[in-house]
Amino acid sequence: MEIKKKSSIIICIVILAANILGLVLLNNPHYKNLAAASNGVLSLADWDFARKGLAKIGGTWEFYPGKLITPKQGEDVFQEYEQYRRYVKVPDDWRNYGAYKSKPFNSGTFRLLLNLPEDGSYGIKTDGIQSAADIYMNGTKVCESGRVSDEAEGFMPDIRRLAGFAGSSAKRMELVVKVSTYDSYKGGILQGFDFGRSEEILKSRDLDRSVDFFVISCCMVAGICLAGSFLIKKGSKHSFYFGVFLILQGIYISTIGDRLISDLLPMPGNTATFYGFQIQITFISFFCLLLLINSYFKKYSERKIVVILGILLNIVGPVLIWVPFTSVSVMGISFYLYKLTLAAVIAVTLAYILLVIYRASRKKMEYAEYVIIFITAFGCYLISLLLDFLTDINVGKMPTVMMLALILTQIVLMYYRSKTAFQKVDQLSSQLLVYDQLKDRFLAKTSLELQKPANGIISLSEELLKGEKGSISIYQQQNIMQINREGKHIYSILDEMLEASGDNQNIKIVQENIDRDSLEAMIAELEYLAYERKDLKVVRKIPIDFPGIRSDKVKLRQIFYHLIHNAVKFTETGEIEISAAIYGNEAFLSVKDTGIGIPYAQKEIIFIPFYQGKKQGEEEGLGLGLGITKNLIEILGGKIWVVSEAGKGSRFTFSMPLGEKKTEIRHTEKPLYERKAGSEVSEASAEKNLCQDNQEGYTKLEGTREETLLIVMKDDQLIREVRHLNSEEKYNLILCGIYDKALDLAAKEECDLIILDFGMDYAAGYETCLKIRERYSMTELPVIILTETGQAKELQKSVRSGVNDFMQKPFSWEELRIRVETLLLVRKSAREAINQEYKMLHAQIMPHFLYNTLNTIIGLSYKDAEQACEALQYLSTYFRAKLDFDSYNSFVSVEREVELMKAYLAIEKMRFKERLEIIYDLDESLDFELPALTLQPLVENSVQHGVLDNNRRITVEITIKETAENEIIIQIKDNGMGIPKVKQEELLAEKNNRIGFSNVLRKIRLMKNSNLTLESEEGKGTCITINLRNMPFQRKQNRAKNIEQETAKVKL
Repeated sequence: MEIKKKSSIIICIVILAANILGLVLLNNPHYKNLAAASNGVLSLADWDFARKGLAKIGGTWEFYPGKLITPKQGEDVFQEYEQYRRYVKVPDDWRNYGAYKSKPFNSGTFRLLLNLPEDGSYGIKTDGIQSAADIYMNGTKVCESGRVSDEAEGFMPDIRRLAGFAGSSAKRMELVVKVSTYDSYKGGILQGFDFGRSEEILKSRDLDRSVDFFVISCCMVAGICLAGSFLIKKGSKHSFYFGVFLILQGIYISTIGDRLISDLLPMPGNTATFYGFQIQITFISFFCLLLLINSYFKKYSERKIVVILGILLNIVGPVLIWVPFTSVSVMGISFYLYKLTLAAVIAVTLAYILLVIYRASRKKMEYAEYVIIFITAFGCYLISLLLDFLTDINVGKMPTVMMLALILTQIVLMYYRSKTAFQKVDQLSSQLLVYDQLKDRFLAKTSLELQKPANGIISLSEELLKGEKGSISIYQQQNIMQINREGKHIYSILDEMLEASGDNQNIKIVQENIDRDSLEAMIAELEYLAYERKDLKVVRKIPIDFPGIRSDKVKLRQIFYHLIHNAVKFTETGEIEISAAIYGNEAFLSVKDTGIGIPYAQKEIIFIPFYQGKKQGEEEGLGLGLGITKNLIEILGGKIWVVSEAGKGSRFTFSMPLGEKKTEIRHTEKPLYERKAGSEVSEASAEKNLCQDNQEGYTKLEGTREETLLIVMKDDQLIREVRHLNSEEKYNLILCGIYDKALDLAAKEECDLIILDFGMDYAAGYETCLKIRERYSMTELPVIILTETGQAKELQKSVRSGVNDFMQKPFSWEELRIRVETLLLVRKSAREAINQEYKMLHAQIMPHFLYNTLNTIIGLSYKDAEQACEALQYLSTYFRAKLDFDSYNSFVSVEREVELMKAYLAIEKMRFKERLEIIYDLDESLDFELPALTLQPLVENSVQHGVLDNNRRITVEITIKETAENEIIIQIKDNGMGIPKVKQEELLAEKNNRIGFSNVLRKIRLMKNSNLTLESEEGKGTCITINLRNMPFQRKQNRAKNIEQETAKVKL
């Protein structure tokens, strides 16, 4: 129900008019059936109770101040107190009586004689006696409130409404009311009595109580529902504030009118406490209303003003309420002003609320019209309460009626909000469906378009790595290799995005029967996902008699991959259980973990693409795994659901059709491994070759090409296909079925490329790759892996282990051949680039060395001709070593390098004589290779820098030895002038133009598993250490023995 602004104004006017009209009717003597007594006698002989109903009796009554007189049937006991008789106005506060002003009193007796039209049973209904009373009709006590007493000690207040019934006698009725008040600033009969026939009084009382009970019930039930919904479901704050407001108002209404709260709880010992309780509830209710309006119109509300008003209502208000009510000194007019002060606090709050609503309505804010009606009804409700609190105006049931109007207004508002929200949700749902379709189309089209440049990046980077159009440096190769890996990673991610787009037309499904053993093997292959978690294990619980399922093997493995990967991601310790069960004609497969679990609110959204659960330190990803899983399962004819509890783990279960009893052999559209026409090898020949393993557990197949490939796999079918690399491409092949032997075979046979089948044992294959990369770089020994799936995360993990390329099974033979050729060209290009680098460094150092050596010989020729001739002989040794190199060969034996170094030092020894001392600590049995001109420039630096100080005797110590860890240590140590710290940092950072050191440093850094360290202290000397790890070296005697064995083989 939508209410426009004009309609809301009309409704507000109607509410105000009804409230004013009701107050007028209730307090107009003509309309409220007022029957006025005169001098203590009221004549109702002509009153038509059937037509007029109940009579509101008042007028002038007999009053006996300070006397509590108990009447008796058939006896006039009031003649004894005739001297105390006064005639007073009822209803009225007895403080206004002349007797009170002359001599204050706290108790008294009221008496009224009624003349009736006929005898019968009559009754009265009271409201407003302060604050204890006994009522007698014809000498019989018909009701009481509290305990009347002429002393404060025996007094007990009660402010409940009273009703009593008695029969008339001789058409007369004597009404006596004994009243006492000690705890209130007012006293006497404050409101008139309803008098009439008993059945009418009962109807009136029951109606009043029913109305109050109905309104209280509405407030309490609605309030509890609204507040409870917020606490349970975390709904809007509007509901909570209004719910608390209704609960408080329900309690307040139970304290007025018939005061139904007295039926449940005992009344307090004094009236002040009761009224303080009422006002306190009013203040808290107003605070809730303030918060409600502030939450509705937060944009138009001032936070500071809300805080100030909240303090007034919750702190200042209660203090002002309880102190005066418990103070006897606060009486009369001062107390009336005090009530005005309390009303002022509420009035200020209400004025601010109206100001906020006015601002909102001017800006045409949504729901403003409803709130205006709500505030109007509440204002009328509040005004009626204030009139009852501040004045003696009869408000009747106006507060109750206004509360019903208030509840009704809020219900209409909430209905409108719910309707609007539903319409918005419906509209948004339609839009989301459209956006979801657009999203899928965008993902599919974008993925396809981006795969084209990704393919271009991969192809161009591979062309560059081949080096066919010019050699590139090792640093450039590393960068291009990184570009190639990232390009493949991007392509794999785009492939996942294409699957997540929901474009099922491009997904090819090949249904086949998958038996229990195949299912076990498939899951076993994926256990590598938990390999890095030492405290996590994968448990398979598939029954022995499980008949298997009918599905697409590749897609099923992909499903298990995502589910197990998800379980590992959110499980630190414990186990992951994969189980299977049969229900009816379906198999139910489950992946259960002991991880962090899934909150209830996230169970439905975890399958939405790109959604990711929160976990500190989580791995990178796009959040596509579960979305792709759900899509694939539905394509395969199954369903997936999750059972989880936060902190206790999760169980993902999906259904699949059971497999057929008899497994059928089906030919797929694409053969398992494509072969070139005319490349078939006879099965007998294949079996024969495969079985010719030597004693060391591997098979060698000789080819005509120089390159040697190491194939690590156990699958005979795979081996037969890979043997095309030998039969067609004529590569030398080494076939091995054990991962642990791969590294040793690669070194022993000097392999150029390795092909690993990760299907054997992913964890072992992953570990093998890491070990290979510890010894060989990616360009030095490329690695291709064969895997069951091509997931982005699996590719990323493989790249981290040092894999150059990977192929998903089943693969194309032609594609494998191309990738092998590409990586071999990359390896060749990398080796040529390194050789070029070494040659450049070799050419750079030669002129520098010759210039210094010739200068030394020229210097000697002036001093000692014989020594100059001897120096020329040493120089000839140097030239003989140099000219023996094959086109500036990059590496030379350590024996030749030491010979060259000694030739140089011999020349320098002739020059500097006793000033130069040379100490050799050389293990001459070691035989390994070094980049040419590595040692001589370092020794030259030591000599030249040492002799700068003419007074210093220079000692150069050269050490070459093998450590217990099979490392080769080359150390050149001198006691020269040393090098400052700043200059050392420049030298190691290659920011210094000293060719002798920087040239050697670059050579060592080009060598794998090698490093050069520089230690120097000014005035004490310098020590340069070269560490060569994993160097292929042997002892000279062993080498000689090997040469003899090879010679013997040749002769045979």
